[in-house]
Amino acid sequence: MGHAHGLKWWSEGNGPKLDSGLGPLYPGQMMKEARKDILIGLLAVAITAGLIVGGYFLFFKVGKSVATIGRSVWIGDPASPFTLTSYGGGVKVSLEDLKGRPVVLNFFSATCAPCLEELPKLAACYRAHRDELAFFAIDTGDSTAIIKDFVERHKPEYPLLLDEEGRTGLAYGITGVPETVFIDPEGVVRYWIIGAASRAALEEGLSKILPKEEH
Repeated sequence: MGHAHGLKWWSEGNGPKLDSGLGPLYPGQMMKEARKDILIGLLAVAITAGLIVGGYFLFFKVGKSVATIGRSVWIGDPASPFTLTSYGGGVKVSLEDLKGRPVVLNFFSATCAPCLEELPKLAACYRAHRDELAFFAIDTGDSTAIIKDFVERHKPEYPLLLDEEGRTGLAYGITGVPETVFIDPEGVVRYWIIGAASRAALEEGLSKILPKEEH
């Protein structure tokens, strides 16, 4: 005949004890365990509240989301200068040479799935505004063979620049690819897309750097 499961009170020696199946507990021990559980619960609530308040302060008071923390450049900052070599032509391109023109920089990798996903949208953006701005995709360190394969497969319409040592990505604080930076004619960053660019996000970025009648 099996034994019934559950808790049962029993008495021996110094008073009643509770048999939990893991050994007997005296009432005093039960109170200590209960107090410990309450303290752990209060600590968890305090930590959660601290995270919420800290996030609120960063986002609404400081004005930067978690994505901006640790970045060397962000919206409203002067764009970091660079000089990079174009793929195929070997032409040197510097931000200084582009002064007075709106600039779009798309940091990407030839092996990045979201980068491939946004290609048609970037191409459409380039075709529509190539006369009004300078548009460059910056490869973030792929090998020559990988870039060559990428160009042969996807035939990007806009020029590619090679950040072979990753210095430009580092100067902009790029944390992953793709990321797209919009720079106004005065050389100030006005918009930033983290992740694959949607058509709406590209339009929003262009609205920040192009004259109203052109975008």
